[in-house]
Amino acid sequence: MLEPVRPVLQVSTGGGLVIAGGDALHMLRPGAVRPAMRELPRDAGLAVLAVEPWAPFRYALATRGRLQILSGRDPDVELLALDFTTPRAEPTHLAWARTDGESMLYLRGRDSQLRRLQPDRESVEELQAPPLVAIAGDAAGSLATLDVAEDQDVTLTRDGSTERECRPLSMFSTREDDDEFRAVGNGYHLAVSGAAIAYSIEDLGTFVSWAQGEDFQMCEGLMYGPIAFHGDDALLCAYSVEEKSRVCRQTRQGQTTCIYEIATEWKPDVEMKISAIAWDPTRRTLWGASPGAGLLAAKEPGPGRTKGLLLS
Repeated sequence: MLEPVRPVLQVSTGGGLVIAGGDALHMLRPGAVRPAMRELPRDAGLAVLAVEPWAPFRYALATRGRLQILSGRDPDVELLALDFTTPRAEPTHLAWARTDGESMLYLRGRDSQLRRLQPDRESVEELQAPPLVAIAGDAAGSLATLDVAEDQDVTLTRDGSTERECRPLSMFSTREDDDEFRAVGNGYHLAVSGAAIAYSIEDLGTFVSWAQGEDFQMCEGLMYGPIAFHGDDALLCAYSVEEKSRVCRQTRQGQTTCIYEIATEWKPDVEMKISAIAWDPTRRTLWGASPGAGLLAAKEPGPGRTKGLLLS
C-alpha cells in the first residue's frame, strides 16, 4: 500500500476513511485506492489515533505532548489542538463514543485516568473511574473500559444509558513490573462490538464474552496482541509466534483460521510484528499496522473469490 514502505504503528477506520500513522500520517479517503501522505515532525512521537465511526468522521491524533482533532476531509483541516503539561496525562488509548447522541472523545492517559473531550466545546473533563489500562468504543457509540487493578472487570456503557454493565475478568496480569507496564498501556488491548467484549493481555492471552451475563472465556488457538471484532460473531487477533507475525480469526463457535502471516526471520521480530489492526466494514477489509512491513490490507473474499492480501 505504501511505496516505498514506511513504518506504521497505528491504524483506525470509520465510514470508509482509513488513517494510519508512524513517522508519517497516511490517509485513505472513501473511494480512493492509494493513501495520501503527510510527514509528521521528526520528534512527534505518535502514540495513538482514532477515527470517529459516524459522521462527520473526524479523527483524533495523539503525539508527544499534543492532541489534535482533524476534519478527515479534503483539505484535512485541524479543528482542535490541546497541549499536555505533563507526560503522565498524555493519551495511550483513544475511543469515540456517544452520550445522549453527542459525540465524545475519551482518553486514557499514562496516569491511568479516564478523561472526556467534547470536541465542539473544546473542554476536557476528568471522570470518576478506577485506574484503567485500556478503553475502546464501537460504531454504536458504546464505551468499554478495562480495569485490572481495583474492580478487575470490563465496564460497558451504551449510548444514552446511565447504567453501566460490569463483567468480571477471568484472568488478569500479575507482572512484577505492573506499574510501568500499565502506564505505557502497550500490553493491554480491548475491543467491543455490540454486546461482545474482548480483552488481550501480554504474556497472558485473549479472552472474550459474547453477550451480557456471559463470562469471559480464554480464546484457545489465539495468543495475545491487538484485537478487533469482525462483526458481532468473530474476533480477530494479531500476534507473533515461531518467527511469524499472523492475524487469526476465531468465530463464536471457536473455529480458528489464519487470515494472513508475515515471516519475521529476515528482520527483527519487533520490526515485523503487527502493532495494530482495524476492521473496515465499508471496504470489507482488515487493515494492519507494522513497523517493518508498513500498512497491510486483507480483503474479505466474496462469492467465488479467494482470500486476498496486499502487503506494502
